[in-house]
Amino acid sequence: MLISIRSLLIECMKYGFEMKMIDIKILSLLIKDSRKEFTKISKLCKVSRQSVSNRVKTMKRDGIIRRFTVQVDPYKLGIKLKAIIQIPLKKRGLSEELQNLLMNDSRITWCYRSYEGLLFVEAMVIEQEELNELLRTIETAFSIDKLKVFLVRKEIKNDPLHPIERLLKLKEKFFKI
Repeated sequence: MLISIRSLLIECMKYGFEMKMIDIKILSLLIKDSRKEFTKISKLCKVSRQSVSNRVKTMKRDGIIRRFTVQVDPYKLGIKLKAIIQIPLKKRGLSEELQNLLMNDSRITWCYRSYEGLLFVEAMVIEQEELNELLRTIETAFSIDKLKVFLVRKEIKNDPLHPIERLLKLKEKFFKI
């Protein structure tokens, strides 16, 4: 298993996924706590505060760090329903109009396209009627007749950073940081 992980990391580096080890350390610390002060990070990484600041600016410029944010519990803010919607795409693919709706509708939190010609969309709404209105909009405006809707009963795991933390730990182990 370790051999394949090493080869994967080497392949990633071949195709331009290069990160300095200091960046990996800084990123690992920021993933755990994005409010951590650069002074504390610099002490843990044994570099100057200015070096940490410069590395973070570079990672932001390069798109590695997209933004600093707060993770909230939507249910405590009044969201009552979460649904996964499966949308079959016609042979012509994803229209620009449907893509714009999905990108700009605040009820939609994520959208993925599969190789099988399906879209999977997560919608979060306050009440059932709001979900029904969204489904009607999709069905009528885009002539989609076979939507499948899955209501989420319980969220078991929602940690989008977990795989990134794992990758950074593997890189740290591989390069013995």
